Amino acid sequence: MLPSDESREEQEQQSAAARRYREASAERKEIEAKLAAGVQYPDSPERIASRVNRLLERGGVPPAAAVASVHAEALDVPEALERVIGLTKDLQPWSFLPRGARAAATVARISILRNGLERPHGTGFLVSPRLLLTNHHVLPNAQSARRCFLEFNAQVTVENAPDATIRFEFDPDTFFTADEHLDYALVAVAPAADGSLAGARFGWNRLSIQQGKLVQNEPVNVIGHPMGRLKEIALRDNSLVQRLDDFLHYRTDTEPGNSGSPVFNDQWEVVALHHMGVPNTDPQGRILRKDGQIWRRGIDSDDTIDYVSNEGARTSSILKHLAMLPLDSGRRALLAEMGPESGLRQDAAAGPVGTPVAPAAAPAATLPEAVAVAPVAVAAAPVPAAAGAVRAPAGTRVGLRARTDAFGGERHLVFLHGRRQQGKDPELLRRGWTGGLNHGLTAPGSPPSTRPTSGSRTTETGSSKSSGSTRPFPPPPPTGPPRRRPRPSPPRPRRGRTSSSS
Repeated sequence: MLPSDESREEQEQQSAAARRYREASAERKEIEAKLAAGVQYPDSPERIASRVNRLLERGGVPPAAAVASVHAEALDVPEALERVIGLTKDLQPWSFLPRGARAAATVARISILRNGLERPHGTGFLVSPRLLLTNHHVLPNAQSARRCFLEFNAQVTVENAPDATIRFEFDPDTFFTADEHLDYALVAVAPAADGSLAGARFGWNRLSIQQGKLVQNEPVNVIGHPMGRLKEIALRDNSLVQRLDDFLHYRTDTEPGNSGSPVFNDQWEVVALHHMGVPNTDPQGRILRKDGQIWRRGIDSDDTIDYVSNEGARTSSILKHLAMLPLDSGRRALLAEMGPESGLRQDAAAGPVGTPVAPAAAPAATLPEAVAVAPVAVAAAPVPAAAGAVRAPAGTRVGLRARTDAFGGERHLVFLHGRRQQGKDPELLRRGWTGGLNHGLTAPGSPPSTRPTSGSRTTETGSSKSSGSTRPFPPPPPTGPPRRRPRPSPPRPRRGRTSSSS
């Protein structure tokens, strides 16, 4: 929202953001101390592990690069995981640019019609084929949405010439919901005159309720319309400073008009909804200027405020709030179009969302006007019984269960063996198979002289086929009792003539 359009609600939002920043100062000082001590990502081990898992799972880090980064040195688990995340900080694959352009296409400028004049009002972005997300202080109610419209492609072309903007209208009668605390508004976008949907034309961002999208001190990128200008992107010297329960504090360059912009990680996943800068305040909560003096509303300009951070509502908090809303089946079907990773299933009743869902499928190229989303069923992971509580039937052999936190609790690696291994200690078997698997996975990063060759001895179950070729894996280390080597037989005397020399 532009400075001249500042409302009482936005003033209250700004005061609340400053209060949250002050209250989190103790934790923030701990984070800053860790950074000063050389800790690259001062976050919890669980969140760092989830981040690495998501990066590897979604191609954010090439597996070969991940192996190479940890292969040469003996690193403990936290150092190895931080090394993998660090691969994404300075160097990005070529796809970073086109993926960013694709994400930018979903961002639109919100303009308002007031006194017969059209004026820029804020930013919003598509999160489904026909739903757009922005701030509550930009669109506080359905009536305000009726007075506004969207402009896609409000940007410059590759020749730095203004692009042709494409206009869409809001349709708050079909869907509108908003929350003042999280400062978000979710509103339907009316189809174009030819019946096409905005999401089918510009794409949309698939919001995810899962963890692993960002750790503290990782970069963030913001795309929006600062001061109502044509679309701009902030991607230098930006990083996550601190994670609160419902909000993120991050360092980046934004201006009024960025309200409602998406905050992305370097893989162009939305991590937060930007809503405002956080001003520096005195102990009484009064906003301070850059010169340390008290800022005077109506007298001093917004440029004189000493902004210490930016704040955005966390994606997961918005999705959890949407899951709690009592909506009819039609509106819940619209939420389900946001994709299975949002956790907003069409067949689910209003209630808290806590179970991570399966990764979303690849986005379709086009979507018809009526999008049918099949319900997503999430199977609960089996919970191991207490020791001695449940016994298997007589004669049944039970394998080892994985830890409940293995792979983030989302998947398990299952080893199947043949009859020859029956009756052996499953713990020893698992160690042997895991050792063999780890050896095979690290082989691509080893010197050529130590890699398995095509002449290596292998068995039918010890090879991996891909792209029409077979790469043998080394056999696992022995897992049973050591075998006795047969004693060498004494040499037999050779028959026939012998010769001697003197």
